[in-house]
Amino acid sequence: MVAEFFQTAEKAARSIGGKLHPIRAWGLRATEHLLRIAGVLCVFEGDGTVVTAEDVENAAALVNCSLQCWLSLLETQPEAEVQTYAGQLLRWLRKQPGAQSNETAMLRVGPKPRSASLRDAALGFLEGSRLVTGRGGKTWAAK
Repeated sequence: MVAEFFQTAEKAARSIGGKLHPIRAWGLRATEHLLRIAGVLCVFEGDGTVVTAEDVENAAALVNCSLQCWLSLLETQPEAEVQTYAGQLLRWLRKQPGAQSNETAMLRVGPKPRSASLRDAALGFLEGSRLVTGRGGKTWAAK
């Protein structure tokens, strides 16, 4: 159960357009939280020596609830704002050497407003529109 939870959360957090990508930092630590909560549940609800499958299932439910709360609080930007920023980002990217840049540079010197969630949503939109491609290492290139 833990391995499956880890793989699901990792994929959802790391993939552009993944469900947890807007809250990547929380998504990548979800399994860590699951294990901590399962340990606490073991102490308070069980004998305190063995984490049971039920403890893990209950912890997973709590972590998923927490992730949903973070998603709703930090919901991705409205679609019109994403599309407008995507156009600005694409024009900026095409002016860079080799028509490419990494995500860090986009936040430091790219078009404003400089927001990781807006950048990620715009990159997802541009990738879906086949206007940019990921080059690995968080580097993106305009087509």
